Amino acid sequence: MISINRFDYSIDILQPCRFIADKENNTRRTLEEHLLGTCYQGSIISEIVEIEKMSLCRTINTDHRCHSSMNVIFTAKTITYPPGTVIADTAAFIKDDHACARSEHVIASLSFEMRGTKRMMRPDMRMPLLVMDGPQEYETGSKQVTVCGTIFTCRRSPTFYQTSGSLSSADTRSLRKLVEEIKRIDISGDSFSFLRDMLYSYTKEARGPGISSLEVVAGATGEDLTGYWYKDLALHMEDLNINRSRDKPKGAEIIIEMKPFQMVSSLLLSVLHWKMAIRDMAEVYADRDRYEYLWSIMRAHKIAN
Repeated sequence: MISINRFDYSIDILQPCRFIADKENNTRRTLEEHLLGTCYQGSIISEIVEIEKMSLCRTINTDHRCHSSMNVIFTAKTITYPPGTVIADTAAFIKDDHACARSEHVIASLSFEMRGTKRMMRPDMRMPLLVMDGPQEYETGSKQVTVCGTIFTCRRSPTFYQTSGSLSSADTRSLRKLVEEIKRIDISGDSFSFLRDMLYSYTKEARGPGISSLEVVAGATGEDLTGYWYKDLALHMEDLNINRSRDKPKGAEIIIEMKPFQMVSSLLLSVLHWKMAIRDMAEVYADRDRYEYLWSIMRAHKIAN
């Protein structure tokens, strides 16, 4: 997930007079040299956006170096990997008989829902990674985040939510922006259709229970949303469709209780992550024949119907 955040940082200045002569440019250069592309305060810094405030230089008299220190407040574009994030291009590898994957900024310990998946993997194979719930480590100065993940394939079980109450006008304004972001991602071409099919839960299209539109729900200020919400496996995850039930759905053993805004946000973010994954995978795996091993794993995860 990409966002803009504010940080503070202390710069150690070895040549104060030279540094102060071009204070802002030297501050930006120092921040970029020390922080760009590394973990800092729970995220990866990908771009220094703005230097908001710089303190006066303070001379350090506790040693013989005659240097100074300065505090900086700045905003930066950051990258984090919350559960549900899909990284389209990672390289799988085996370490101590355990399956792992790596990308530019991530090292993932892999687990698999379906038995036999590890045996189907090849050394250094390219694969899409789904970040899962689990411990994450953003070690300051490191260029990679440690996460838990699995190979990104079709869903084999729905996620069930329960809520009560309604959305406020402020909620719907925020949610509409998320809906617009989702709709801006176009995955209507043939290359996307192939991936949509690969990531569909069933071997052929299936019919599910009645559906509602997440777009309509996101704009329904004051409407009572009490009940159970989920995406039946017959639905495509990248579409803005959703199932709703007043009664507990069959097979709903684990239910996540959330307030309406949190629930609708989570459902919309799932759609966004799925669409972004299909868009990015279409570019990474454009040569389909080369990645037949990946399609074989995805087909093996599908549910026969």
